[in-house]
Amino acid sequence: MVGLTRVGIDCAVFAWGLGSKGQLGVNDGASYCMPVCVMSDPPIVGISAGNSHTLLLDALGTVWACGNGQNGRLGLGNVESRHLPTQITSTCWTDVNGVIHEARDLPPLYFAAAS
Repeated sequence: MVGLTRVGIDCAVFAWGLGSKGQLGVNDGASYCMPVCVMSDPPIVGISAGNSHTLLLDALGTVWACGNGQNGRLGLGNVESRHLPTQITSTCWTDVNGVIHEARDLPPLYFAAAS
């Protein structure tokens, strides 16, 4: 589980639950029964969580990924898992119809994780 706060909290992204694949983004692969701080800077404006990975969208449009990298699901160009949010440096994606999109042109509905 991942939560986003906006006002009056030093930490913007909290996570809790199963963390064995790194999907919580807290760098230890542990599971937590209480919320723990994942990221406070840069400001995060969107979150999408799958079964074993998490994607974070910051205010500048940068996407960060953590968790199970199997089959390249993190978008980092490899199949390695990440226990800390790692910036996705690709500037374009291809959708399921084969259409290429520039990251800055995607509406918020395109930001979704698939397990």
